[in-house]
Amino acid sequence: MIPAPQGENGIPELNGVDSTGVELIQSEGIGCIVHPCDGPYEVSTIDILQKEILNHQQVVDTIGETFGTPLPVRFNTVLAGGKRRIRAWITENQDDIQDGLSSLVNHWEYRVQVRFNRSGYQQTLTDSDKRLQEIDAQIAAASEGTAFMLEKKRENRLSSLTDERESEIVSHVRSILQSNSREFQLVEETAALDSISSESSDEKQDVAKFSALVHKTDEGSLGNALDEVAEIQGVSIRFSGPWPPYSFAPDIGE
Repeated sequence: MIPAPQGENGIPELNGVDSTGVELIQSEGIGCIVHPCDGPYEVSTIDILQKEILNHQQVVDTIGETFGTPLPVRFNTVLAGGKRRIRAWITENQDDIQDGLSSLVNHWEYRVQVRFNRSGYQQTLTDSDKRLQEIDAQIAAASEGTAFMLEKKRENRLSSLTDERESEIVSHVRSILQSNSREFQLVEETAALDSISSESSDEKQDVAKFSALVHKTDEGSLGNALDEVAEIQGVSIRFSGPWPPYSFAPDIGE
């Protein structure tokens, strides 16, 4: 949904789910971009589902680029009853829709994924921790049985230090988001669209993933601050966006 275009301005020619052309329905100063369908979209394979989610996303992205931040609706949202029902629905919910549009003006959603390559910084921890160095010296001088017990002790110590280090990095990322976004939240990677865009690596472990609502003028400062974190050995940051603010859009009519 968007503020209704003024004058003769319409929407670009776009095809959405199932290559169906989208259209603009207007009421109460609100524009609703829709396409006709017979009901919720059903697919037989995950590949087709991902393709249709991307088709949906491309429409939302183009609308956002043309008209500014939209009030996005999740993929496969269906309102039965045709154009008359859609106009009635807009009228019934116009205050909530207008409030939602106003609250999101010039704000976009960004995803921040914090990842660690433990082998990339555990050697640094070993070199800097005196207790680990003491255990290593004990292992070198110990019998086979004692060395085995010391190895377990070393493993526990290194694991504890690693967890502490990762917690410190995630806390630092939280503070960056606090300073450079209007709000943010920790999210689970469950959406099909995430599975399309996510990178995979056997050596890297995802530790935290955030979704942040950011004013368009703050994108640069947020990105620069995250770049500094990504320079830390063994740490990588995946920063993506701008996305329509799905995670921060209000539920309308529920």
